Amino acid sequence: MNKKALRLKISICMMMLSMLISCQSIKQKPDLSYQVDSFMEADNLQENNNLAESKYLEQDNPFLEKDVGNTRVDYGYKMLYGKWLVENKVGESYRLDIQDISDVIGKMFKFSREKVNLYYNGQEIEIEFPEYDIVIIPLDEQTTYFPYMPTMNKLGINGNYVTIFSIKGYDTYFILKDDESLIMFYKDAYLELKRIEHEDGYNSFYHAL
Repeated sequence: MNKKALRLKISICMMMLSMLISCQSIKQKPDLSYQVDSFMEADNLQENNNLAESKYLEQDNPFLEKDVGNTRVDYGYKMLYGKWLVENKVGESYRLDIQDISDVIGKMFKFSREKVNLYYNGQEIEIEFPEYDIVIIPLDEQTTYFPYMPTMNKLGINGNYVTIFSIKGYDTYFILKDDESLIMFYKDAYLELKRIEHEDGYNSFYHAL
């Protein structure tokens, strides 16, 4: 074999080797369309689940809070709902001079989801879509909550917890004694209110507080 033919053969072998190496170095681009579709299906499934849960809460949860006229209103029944009549004083501060509380004796208070009627600073007040501040505190024989006032125990309030509520914007507080009695903290004195009637649709076995 002459030198010219040898060089040609070597050149052909080198070209074939170079093409083989190039083919091995080229990697096929992965197909991500299946993963993208899977992620979209998962997102759609989660969105559908969230929508279904939201519809369930709105339709079937009686204690759900809803926006009514930009005011938070709890649609669950509360023991405090109904009409109440102020009857008499049942306690007073140990250290402060008690103001005249005769103005509120015999006044009627009404609490509901849609409206509150109360007596405040010598005036009859009506509040639509009221906001209630409700706290529940542990109860024992020494619990007072308000300084220099008789204990809850002396007011006849017993149990492990007691519920105290007020209307936002008004510094008159009410203590739930039982289903038929409220205790109002007014001018450093405790006044007892008796229930006149329940709210329409009341069920004694269905209340939140």
